[in-house]
Amino acid sequence: AAILLSAYPKLGFRDVTEEYPHLAGTSLASLFRDRGYRTAFVTPSDLSWAEWAPFIKGRGFGELRDLHQLGCTQQISSWGVEDRCMVDGMLDFITQAPERPFFVMGWTTQTHHPYEPTPDVPLLSFQREPVPDQYELDRYLNVLHETDRHLGRLFATVRRLKLDLDQLRFSIRAGLYPSEPRRVVGKVTSKVRYHGSVHDGGIDHWRGARTTGAVNMLAVVVPLLTTVGL
Repeated sequence: AAILLSAYPKLGFRDVTEEYPHLAGTSLASLFRDRGYRTAFVTPSDLSWAEWAPFIKGRGFGELRDLHQLGCTQQISSWGVEDRCMVDGMLDFITQAPERPFFVMGWTTQTHHPYEPTPDVPLLSFQREPVPDQYELDRYLNVLHETDRHLGRLFATVRRLKLDLDQLRFSIRAGLYPSEPRRVVGKVTSKVRYHGSVHDGGIDHWRGARTTGAVNMLAVVVPLLTTVGL
């Protein structure tokens, strides 16, 4: 809701998508679709979770793809398949008609607890100093490292196709527990926004102001581990 509708919903223990499936607002996808853009929402999870499908339908997405429409058949956790499969789905959508401007939103879930590592990918050790629950932190950072590698494939394809990607937006969710404000740390964030009692980090990249013509836009949402912060 916050990313699509520019409206931060109330904090609580129930998913806003389930409680308010018809929440009022005009989505980014609707604005782009009405201007002739191809639009898609891609996630390696299941859109039946928390009534995601009813919430997202009618928000301007021409295509909705979850684990049932992606090429992967083996779930790695109850959340869904690998984030790699989401990137594959985004690449498939983009390359179907690269000559047309697009808006595609990807929502990762492998970076969500239980941070299930990708099978057959050797685990790296990221420990630099003693921290509580190093096991969970290492699992999370390995998953984040692997998801980042596949996002690199996405950007490499955009460059190879010489698409005019004028805006790139990352939203990095932090503070999964509303009662614990967090500050995002590290080099990954260029901005931190405060909403209620949750800090949301984000990266915005603009190539420059445009007065005419269409732009392409990617939006990727990555859940950030709550304990990575102060």
